[in-house]
Amino acid sequence: MQGKAAILSAILFAAAHFSFAQESSDNTRRFTGVISPFLDHHTSISEGYALHWSVAYAPYDKKTNFAYGNLSLSIAGLLKASFSHDGVIGAPTGLMEPIDLLALQLQIVQQREQLPGVSVFLKTMTDKETRTLYGNDLFTELREIYFRGVSTISYDARTTVAGVSLSTMPLDELSINASLGVREIVWKQKWAHYRTGNDLPTGWVSPLAERTNLGIDWSVSAAARPLQQLGVIAEISSMPYADIDGTSLLIEARMGYAGTIGICYYLPLSLRVDLYDRWVLASSKQSAYHQVRLGISSDIQFL
Repeated sequence: MQGKAAILSAILFAAAHFSFAQESSDNTRRFTGVISPFLDHHTSISEGYALHWSVAYAPYDKKTNFAYGNLSLSIAGLLKASFSHDGVIGAPTGLMEPIDLLALQLQIVQQREQLPGVSVFLKTMTDKETRTLYGNDLFTELREIYFRGVSTISYDARTTVAGVSLSTMPLDELSINASLGVREIVWKQKWAHYRTGNDLPTGWVSPLAERTNLGIDWSVSAAARPLQQLGVIAEISSMPYADIDGTSLLIEARMGYAGTIGICYYLPLSLRVDLYDRWVLASSKQSAYHQVRLGISSDIQFL
């Protein structure tokens, strides 16, 4: 994963060379609502042909050492295809490691003045996510589960979401976005070790059958640009996560919540510096997973 993130980062930073050659039209162009490409709030697709890229890092996160990124292409205000490297499924211990994602968004109704834009989207992981939680992970983050007898547990998980999004601009400096869809989570508990019976065999337990769960996926976000060089954004959304059920001591797939607030500083060139604070609340047994990310992003207009 880290190798893929490094390659993505190199590609995106190379793309900055082309954005330096552009004149800054962002300072005179009407605000389009796309403040931060790091958030998946399905904003209205920009007209013309454009390449959007972003790279971010969490400098204060002691649990992870990953780069995050996004590369997307918008075509004539109709279609946007994206490749991203970001966290999508929360772990029982709260940690969200990034994974590769592919997304398509098709604009059905173009956003005009104060009339909302309507689009449909599909986003899926390119591969399953595999995790193994050992005794130290469980003792640190899930002591109740650990003392009930779970010493090691591993699982695979993947997810796909499809839905409809709305984007509107009640003011030139304000964009509001919302999405509603269905998310499929597929997971399989692999090898696990239990120290006590608890209706499960003591010792190693063989992999269980694959399971599937469908849930409602939603998001609401607002982006504003109170100053020419400064933008702010806020978002709250649903978030899939894997959990260890407190009764059965088996891996279960559930839906939690994620929230983000951030600021964006527009540089004289077509580059932006993004700083945002993200938290993910999976369940009442866990404290919110909290992460601050710092990154840069740009939109390269072709036509």
